Amino acid sequence: MEDSTKKEEHLEDETALPTKKDDTMEQSDDQAQALETYSSRCIQTVDDIVTQEHLTENNQNGNPKLKNFSSNAPSKPRTRKNAKAIFISSASNSAFLERKFISETVRQLKENNLAEDIWYAKDEVDISSPLGHSERLDAVEKCKAAVVFLSHSYFKCPFAVLESKILFERSKSSKRPAKVFPVLYSPVEIPKGLTALFHGIIDLTGSQVAKTSLAEKSSIVIGNLSNEIDKYSLIRAPFCPRTSPMTELTGEFRTKRLHSWKTEDVQDWLIHLGISEFYRLSFAEFAVDGYLLLSVTDEALFQYLGVDSRAVRRKILHQLAAIQYREQKFPESWHFQARILRPRTDTVYMIYDINDIQLGQSLKNELKHKGLQVLTWEKLGQSKEEFLKTNSPLIASAAKVLLILTETAAGSTFVYHQILFSEWLGKTILIAVFRNPWPLLRTALRAMLGEKPAVDFENQLYPVALNILDHQLNPPRRVPGVILAQSYLERMEEGVKPLKALTVTTVASFIWPQNSDEVEPKVFISYQWDSQAKILEISRYLEANGLPCWTDLCVRGQSRIRTRTEASSDRTGDTLHNSIQRSMKAAFAVLSCITPKYIQSDNCHKDLQLAATLQKPLVPVLLRFMPWPPDGIPKHIRRFLFNHPVIDLSTERLFQQNLSIVLSRIKQCIKN
Repeated sequence: MEDSTKKEEHLEDETALPTKKDDTMEQSDDQAQALETYSSRCIQTVDDIVTQEHLTENNQNGNPKLKNFSSNAPSKPRTRKNAKAIFISSASNSAFLERKFISETVRQLKENNLAEDIWYAKDEVDISSPLGHSERLDAVEKCKAAVVFLSHSYFKCPFAVLESKILFERSKSSKRPAKVFPVLYSPVEIPKGLTALFHGIIDLTGSQVAKTSLAEKSSIVIGNLSNEIDKYSLIRAPFCPRTSPMTELTGEFRTKRLHSWKTEDVQDWLIHLGISEFYRLSFAEFAVDGYLLLSVTDEALFQYLGVDSRAVRRKILHQLAAIQYREQKFPESWHFQARILRPRTDTVYMIYDINDIQLGQSLKNELKHKGLQVLTWEKLGQSKEEFLKTNSPLIASAAKVLLILTETAAGSTFVYHQILFSEWLGKTILIAVFRNPWPLLRTALRAMLGEKPAVDFENQLYPVALNILDHQLNPPRRVPGVILAQSYLERMEEGVKPLKALTVTTVASFIWPQNSDEVEPKVFISYQWDSQAKILEISRYLEANGLPCWTDLCVRGQSRIRTRTEASSDRTGDTLHNSIQRSMKAAFAVLSCITPKYIQSDNCHKDLQLAATLQKPLVPVLLRFMPWPPDGIPKHIRRFLFNHPVIDLSTERLFQQNLSIVLSRIKQCIKN
């Protein structure tokens, strides 16, 4: 007993693993701060989630964002892993016996000269890590065929279901569909959306097959697959199992993570625990490695491994738990710490591409004004892992995640990393769609985001969409009055649709009507009523130079004395707010005519807010002399104005002298 106790104490002192240093990135500090350099690193890294093949396809489709990524890639030659043709899709939370069956089937497949063609998470990555999860999605996007092991645990595992959704998205594409070989391990009802994916199922649930051993079931699967799956092999390499007979105790298991232990490491560990040879032989016969050891339970030890001693079972399970607990404290296990953080109420983490930072900050200020605490990334870092490690506490502490979707965000690895980690944490993801770039999204993103709730900022009035978004992020706890509450909830629910549904939704009222008598404007003029005479003069000058303008003085020929608060519509049923938003979207530039009353006007603030949201070029002009940027306005609007040089038209001489500068500035905006 003393020897056994000493061995246990010795194990507890020595099972700590050394931390791994990431030596794959050697870039300067200033490069680490640029997104393009960051993204190009992600592309060239061996374990990156975005393949060069995906970038090439998007370059051909004219995606300038991804062209920048490709052009900034280092020219230094690098070693890359070959893409494996056959992907093994299984539940990462499966029970001991199911894991053993899948491992045995994969082993037999590899023995059929498919050793270098099969991608199996157990042999490739740490299945508990978000980085391992990203590699799984990368592999399933590139494979030519997939063997899918269906069971109860498979459809309870969100990552496994996501793999099926990716395969389904690929099956709808005529370019690179993957052949799917489904294996039904246990009776389960397949979700309706995925039934079309699983044809020709190899059924192991029949009364005769269910009674056979695991090895026999594996042989049945191999017999059904061998002729067809060979067609998708690329390398046809023979299986060369590594044999290392146990001649002495090496203690190598101490330098490895538990999930990567080989069968000999498990045997070495059992010897150090003082487990008798009788029980060790049972582990060896069952070929128990670290992957199987992670799913061991008291029942599995007793029923399948023949450990009939309760004390021995308790000892093994206790030591396993101790090792897993210690591994979670290692610096490279930062993702475990993120998972146990408790999210804070009314806290949102916002994801946006760095090129959309102005849009992101604008929406962030709006949500803060509504009482939400909004978090965003703080540091880029020098690699994908460093970026996620630095910002993981922020994502984990948020109750919900908000994605700002634009064309640049669709091809951004910076955005993809954050979405993937949020999905790994099980966060509720809501999408604010400012541009719907569905065709540009990679397959994994379409599978992840297709069913997520989305608010359409592109085709709805901004204030309406903002209220719907606020309701989704921070639902009111009480709405007075049953009738009011019901109508309010119905209106809020109607404004939210799955992202996939928005791809086929067109709201005609926010598109410039083709049969309209009005000329589509190139300049939107934002002003306050105290300067109408000057506005008319500016408008006539710009139109005389070929730049149609829009102001709310002349909506469909109605009276020029009209306020924005009027709820009336014109003869076509078009409201003024509708016309303002549609016209600003159609315009190439926004001319902001600033006076003291303009700065105090809420409607003028809304014009500037909408211009910032739509990312329209702004040309500010002073019709009354004021310090620049003006005081007395919200900080985010003041910051927006500060980024645009102002043109002084405050006196009659300056008006006549600088009006041509206004024209040239607007033409430059249109040209760009």
